[in-house]
Parts: sequence; C-alpha cells; structure tokens
Amino acid sequence: MTKEKNMLKIASFINCIIGILFLKYSFFGILLLITGIILFVLSKSDDKDFLEAKTAILVMGIICIPLNLIASIILFIVFDNLNNKVKLSKENGPPNVIYKVDNENKKIDLLLKLGVGMVFISGILFATTSWDFINDFIKAFVLIVMGIAFMVLSIFTETKLKLYKSAYMYWILSALFFLLTIVGILYFGIFGDYLTYSGMGKYLAYFITYMTASGLVMSTYLKYPKKYLMYFVYVGLTIAIYNLLLFFELDYITVISIISALVFGINVIAKEDSLLFNYSKGLSLVLFAFIIINAGSAVELPMFAACIINIINLNYLLITKSNFEKIIAIIITYILIFVGIVPLSFFGDNDVVVVSLLASLYTLFINCKFINMDTFEKDFNYIIYSVVTIISFIVSCYYNNVFTVIISIIFIIVNELARYGLFNTEQIKASSVFEPLSILLLICSIQINAIDHVNFIYALAISSMIYCAMNYFYDEDFDKKVYFVYAVVAIIISVLFIYKMDYVYASMFAICSSLYLFSKMYLKPKNVFLLIISYLLLLSSIYFPFILRNIMDLNILYMGTGFIVLIALIITILKNDAVSKISYFYIVLPLLTIISSQTMSSEIMRILISSLILYVVFLIVKFFAKGPVAKNTVGIIGVTFALFDIFFSGTVVTGIFVGVVGLLVIIIGYRHDELSLLFKYGIGLTIVNIIYQLRDLWSVIPFWLYLLVGGLSIIGFVTYKEVKKQNNK
Repeated sequence: MTKEKNMLKIASFINCIIGILFLKYSFFGILLLITGIILFVLSKSDDKDFLEAKTAILVMGIICIPLNLIASIILFIVFDNLNNKVKLSKENGPPNVIYKVDNENKKIDLLLKLGVGMVFISGILFATTSWDFINDFIKAFVLIVMGIAFMVLSIFTETKLKLYKSAYMYWILSALFFLLTIVGILYFGIFGDYLTYSGMGKYLAYFITYMTASGLVMSTYLKYPKKYLMYFVYVGLTIAIYNLLLFFELDYITVISIISALVFGINVIAKEDSLLFNYSKGLSLVLFAFIIINAGSAVELPMFAACIINIINLNYLLITKSNFEKIIAIIITYILIFVGIVPLSFFGDNDVVVVSLLASLYTLFINCKFINMDTFEKDFNYIIYSVVTIISFIVSCYYNNVFTVIISIIFIIVNELARYGLFNTEQIKASSVFEPLSILLLICSIQINAIDHVNFIYALAISSMIYCAMNYFYDEDFDKKVYFVYAVVAIIISVLFIYKMDYVYASMFAICSSLYLFSKMYLKPKNVFLLIISYLLLLSSIYFPFILRNIMDLNILYMGTGFIVLIALIITILKNDAVSKISYFYIVLPLLTIISSQTMSSEIMRILISSLILYVVFLIVKFFAKGPVAKNTVGIIGVTFALFDIFFSGTVVTGIFVGVVGLLVIIIGYRHDELSLLFKYGIGLTIVNIIYQLRDLWSVIPFWLYLLVGGLSIIGFVTYKEVKKQNNK
C-alpha cells in the first residue's frame, strides 16, 4: 500500500501548504492545516491500521470538497483503492464466520443513541433560546452536569450493557462537555476580564484550554488505547507550550526557535518507532511554515537562530533516519539558508554571495557518503541547488557586478565536483545537464562586468557555438545529447529575439551553430527527427533575421528570392526525402514575406495568399495524408478554407480564380482514382461559382442561360452516377 500512502502524503502536504498560506483566514486555514496533519499521521500508520482508516479517509475527502478539491479527489481515489483491496482480500481469504447477533442489545443501543440525540438537540435549542437569560455560573454548572451525565452513561453502557462502541462515544461526548466548560468559563470571563480569550491574559487562557484538552484526550487514551488519540495529545501540548511562551512576552520567532529546539531534542531522544517521534518528525516540517509566515516581521538574529536550529534538526533526521522525507527536507533547507542569511544587515550586499556559497557547501555535504540517499534524491538536490544559484545570480546583477563572476565560478566548480564524483562518491547525473547552464552564466557574468549589463541575445548566440564545440569534443552519447539540446534551445531563443532586434553578429553566430548541427545530423543520420529539427533551425536562423526582420536593410524581393533559390539548391544537391519535404513547406514563409512587402490591390493580395494556402494543402495531401479518405477529406477542407475569403467577393478576377481552381481540382481528381471525391467536389465548386458569379444577371439574362445551368447540373449528376457505377464495379 505504498502507492496509497504516498498519495495520502501528497494530499496532506497540499492541505498543509494551503492551510499555512490562509492562516490569516483562521477557520479555513486552521481546518486545512489540521486535516493535513491528520492525513500525514494516517500515511505513517502500518498497513492494518491504514486499511481500517479507509472510512476516515472518505470522511476527510468529503470535508475537503469545499476546502481543497484536488486533495479531495486524491482522497477519494485512495479510498476506492483501499476498498478494492479489502474486497479482494475477502474474496481470496477464508469464508466468513457468521456470528449470532444479539438483537436485544442492538435495540437497546439504538434507543440509547436516539435518546442521546434527543438530549443533545434539546440542549442546543435551550442554548440558542434561553442562554442569554442564564447566569454565567449556571451556564458552567449546566455544562459540567452534562459532562458528568455522559460519563456515567458511558460507564453504565460499558459495564452493564457491554456496548463498547456506544460507551466510547458517550465518553467522547463527556470529554467534550468538560472542555466546553473550560471554554465557557474563559469565554464568558467568570473569573474576570483578564483571563479571557480577548483579555490581557488571552495567551494564558489559550494555554489552559489546550492543556485541558490534552488532559482529557490523554484520559480517553488511557481508558480506550487508540493510537491516533496520542497525536491529538501532542498537538494540544505543542499549542499549549506555544501560547505559554507568548504569555511571557516573547516574540513569535523566538517562540518558534524554542519549540524547534525542543523538537530537535525529542528527535534525538525518542525511539524511531514511537508515536512521539512520528509526531515530532512531522512537526519538524510544519515549523518551517511558521518561520516563513513571520519572515517579513521577525528580528534578524532570532530569525537567523530559528533557521539554524531547524536546518540542524532537518539534516539530523536526514542523516540518521532512512525513512525521512528527504526531498522535502532538502527543499526546506535551501529556503531556510536564504531566509536566514538575506535579512542579516551585517552581511550588507554580500548576502547573495554568502547564500550561494552556503548552498554550494550544502550541496557537497549532501553528496557525501555518510548520508543514505539514492541517485534520484541526489539529483533532485542538485536541481534545487541549481535553481538557488540562478536566483542568486539574477539578484547579484542588481547589487555588484563582481558577484556574478564569483557565483558563476562557484557553480562551475561545484558542478564539476558533482559531475566527476567527490571523495570517491557516486557521480551526480543531473550535474551533466546543468554544465551547459554554468557556461551560460559565466558568459553573462563576464558580459555584465565588461559592458555593465547582460546582452542575453549575444550570450545565447555565443553559448550556442560553445555548446556545438562541446558536442563535438565529448565522447559520451549522453553528454553529446545534452549539449545538442542546449544548442537547439539557445539557437531558438536567440533567433526569436533577433527577430525583434537588430543583432547582426548574434545572427551570424546562430547561423554557424545551426549549420554545424545540421551538417552533423545529415552526415550521421541516426535520427530523422533531429535532422528535421536541425534543418529547421538552419533555415529559421537565416529567414527570421535576414528576411523577416531584414536587419541588413536590403531589397526584400531580392533577399526573399535569394532565400528561395538557396532552398531550391539544397533540395537539388542533398536529395534527402525529409529535407525536401521540409524545404517545400518552408518556401511558403519567404513567399508570404515577399507578398506582404509589395504594394498591390487587396484583391490580388488575397488571391496570392489563397494560392499559398492551396499550395500547402497540396503538400499535405501529397506527403502526409495516407489513404483515399484522408486525402479527399484534407483536400476538400483545405480548398474550401483557401477559397472562403475570396469566394463571395463578387469581382470578375476572383471569379476567374475560383473557376481555375475548380478546373484544377477536377483535373487532379480525374487523373487519380483515389481522389474521386475531389473530382466531384471540383464539379460542384465550378457549378456554384458559375451560379454565384451570374447572380446579378438572373433577372436580365435570357432563358437559355438558365437552360445552360440546368444542363450543367444534369451533366454533373450523370457524371456522379457514372463514377459511382465504376466504383461499384
């Protein structure tokens, strides 16, 4: 059931994160946080208890519907999986033993529950109608009496009637009424305004409340030893200690530091399989949320201390406990490094470098052998470190240019140490993926120191050439692929930005890089897809800056024609099927640019654009549409789309153009048996065009013209019949 437990963890983390973010909306945030903690606790239970908790998971899913729909869906899936496993175990297990049911006890149990329900409802009605007219002491007395009554009922039900479930329920109701007594006393201020939830001693009032709740739950646990009750005891004690420390006028972040130290001590002392350790381990992750909430208003040194304590605690668990959530601990550690260092004023503008250096040291620390981590976790750690480095690099651009060089060098050193192994440890695979990124950062850092800003287009263009060189010199296939991908991405981004700006030299760099990639893929055609990508890059690195953007400011007609001639030469010389197909399609772009740059009437412009669309449709039918159905469908839809904009313009020129297109469609359909539908479509298109073009003459044309149209229609119908007959034969 590892899969279901992991899904439950995901739902719990989502609820906890959203709950923390919405803590200021107290009810919504607290409810999400509580459900998240309960779900996390359930995910850590053994398989037997986990199966028994499927009903609780269903209830949690229903509760989460208005709060967090994603977590709710996950919980419903977990419940369904557990339900199926229970059914499967019953089908494959031994036959069920039928026990004799005591109907009398069932009736008594039902009557008791009905009576309790009636009493409880009457109490609610009494409270809502007459509560304001009762003395505060009497209110507390009524609540105590109700608690005692339910306790007596619980003992009677258990000892005399032997109904243990009902007895447990009555005991819980008794504890709730005793807790409500304390809440009522502190809410109504029976002992004065100081010890109330809104008075000067509110933190002491909350401390008393949560201590009472913990004591009542503990007494319940002693009588009914259910494991999950102890988690409620621990939660109550934690919140009680939190409020007691606030009562002594300590600031929030100092209180969190003290609780963090206590949690660290529990993690060291408690046994790993104990309930207390499981709770403290979960609390170690939750404390991070409270640090983030108070990060903006906390004093520098207490915040630094809180971060240090939690980093030590998390990494103690990381090193000593094999089943600890390592990835989450790693992410939190990097964030705590940032949160703890950046606000410290005595670092000044150097805090970015300090963060980068500490993150690097922590990355190397994680890579050491004495931490039991698998390859995926080490790679994930390195990915997080790389993200922190990138953020530090960007921030340093606004502080001090020298920092960019330092951060880049640190990143390169750590990357190489991780790439080739450190202290005889395993290599980190992710470092190979981030090696090209370190090169790009170094180029950007040199740029910002040389010209006082980063010209990202030139940095990418230069990097693409370096990536191509590294692709050439590396022997490992994985390294070659990494640098190929980075070169492709660098060229794409640089070409897209060059389209908006006049960067001649960057364009030349991009062309050289894309030419290398294309020649490499063409000479060693292991993968047709990569050959197509590299060829598209080569064409785009020429077309976008020099034809579309026209950064050389030359005659676009000559430039576009020259580009088309270049494509024609490539088709003729290379004689590669994939290259030829791409070339035929790519010719459309320079033709479109030439058309849009010329001065002509809108009518001719639309005819030329329609012709380009028809050309593309022809290529799709010829090269990609497989089978008669696909070819006819693409052809009919494509021709209709191409002619739609000009068909209803009503001019003589467009009418002639549509007529020519209809005639070509008829000829193509006639010459190819598999395009018989296009033949029929062409006839219909021609007839409709004739009728539409003569629309203004319907009232003045002679009767014979109508006969002509009718005759053409009959001919078309007869032709259709003949074609159908041939197809049947």
